Amino acid sequence: MAERKSGIGRAVRLRRRCTRERACGMMETVLGDRLHQLKCGLEMTF
Repeated sequence: MAERKSGIGRAVRLRRRCTRERACGMMETVLGDRLHQLKCGLEMTF
């Protein structure tokens, strides 16, 4: 039982770290998409 508990704790810790990294990754992709859209918009206007 102790092993299982520590395993769950480790999984939760890993998941928490993953969600934080994923949130940062999402922010980067959102900003990247915004920049890409601006770039495409500029290319279309000129």
